[in-house]
Amino acid sequence: MRVPVLSTISTISGCLALVCACHRPIGPPRPLDASWQTAYAAWIRDREKKLVEPDGWLCVVGLFWLKEGENGIGADPKNRILFPAASPPFVGTITLREGRARLKVDPVLGVLANGKAVEKMDLQADDVPGVAPDRVSLGSVSFVLIKRGEKLGVRVFDSESVARRMFRGIERFEPSERFRVWGRFEPYSEPRLMDTQTVVQTVEKVPVSGEIAFDLDGERYRLTATQEPGSHELFIVFADPTNGRETYPGGRFLVAPAPGEDRLVDLDFNRAYNPPCAFTRFATCPLPRPQDRLPVPILAGEKTFHGSSDVETESSK
Repeated sequence: MRVPVLSTISTISGCLALVCACHRPIGPPRPLDASWQTAYAAWIRDREKKLVEPDGWLCVVGLFWLKEGENGIGADPKNRILFPAASPPFVGTITLREGRARLKVDPVLGVLANGKAVEKMDLQADDVPGVAPDRVSLGSVSFVLIKRGEKLGVRVFDSESVARRMFRGIERFEPSERFRVWGRFEPYSEPRLMDTQTVVQTVEKVPVSGEIAFDLDGERYRLTATQEPGSHELFIVFADPTNGRETYPGGRFLVAPAPGEDRLVDLDFNRAYNPPCAFTRFATCPLPRPQDRLPVPILAGEKTFHGSSDVETESSK
């Protein structure tokens, strides 16, 4: 039986159109023009400035999980919450009772909570959206209460930490147009709670807002993204084959502007950055989920940070 020529041509054209549609780029190439260079330089300055602020990650010197009952605070090794050696041997206590943490300190030491003198108070942890945790300080040392799963811990900072004093910047890949691409955000009908491993061997339920599809070197990839209520940004945790070689073994973070009605996302891997746990072993970073492990090396953004804020305090108690 003879197949009509016009019918055959029509069928072939339709198939070609389908193939082309499947591989059609999401958006045009993204140049690294002068305005991009200016914004990128400002981003680096802001990024490194925040790391060395008194509450920045380079000032973190300890993380201590509270036990039920009384937890001593100070430089004496008998305390559960250890301060740097130059601090008073005993500062006070945090008493944990059924999820409530109550602080009591020696009033003669001049301890401050949120900038005001304190002797006793209940401590607010970091688990309430939009509410900052209470910050307790004594000289160069401060701490906040954190909650991870059912555990409460004390994260200790020292603005005179060795890591802060020794910081000389972060090494990065040379900026590349190849790694600034358009993505398309595909939101879920409602956020999905996904199991997310952390570096402290816990599993957290993280609300994931949707996925970003993007093209790199002609191949289509996808990454999950989180958008906090009221936020104008998408947060991404990803891994790639550079991890453990040029970049931090536990993956990297990326923030992208939330899309408009066209759902297009400016996905700029030149701004991929190290998680807090690259700077201190006292962080509780999320790890990339299995679906967020890219098979292609992302030769852009921050490289491994060669430094540490580990000083005389320990978090093993």
